[in-house]
Amino acid sequence: MKKVPQGLLYYLDKNIINRIIDKYNMSQMEATIAFLSSKTHDLLEDAQYTLIQFTDEEIFGAWEVEQITGNPRNYIYLRSD
Repeated sequence: MKKVPQGLLYYLDKNIINRIIDKYNMSQMEATIAFLSSKTHDLLEDAQYTLIQFTDEEIFGAWEVEQITGNPRNYIYLRSD
């Protein structure tokens, strides 16, 4: 697996974690664990999936869809149909 550069990943992680904190009123630790342990983050980390080209708002949307459906690929921008 080819990984996304750490500097870029850190920037996106920080922004998305802050969105989770703001919207869901989670603590920094809860939001960090929720995002870093998600399938969405796994996709983001793997350069093969090009999720890195999405805005942090779109990645956050994929994470929210994952929380509801269990799969970030159900997000409208990631669906293959």
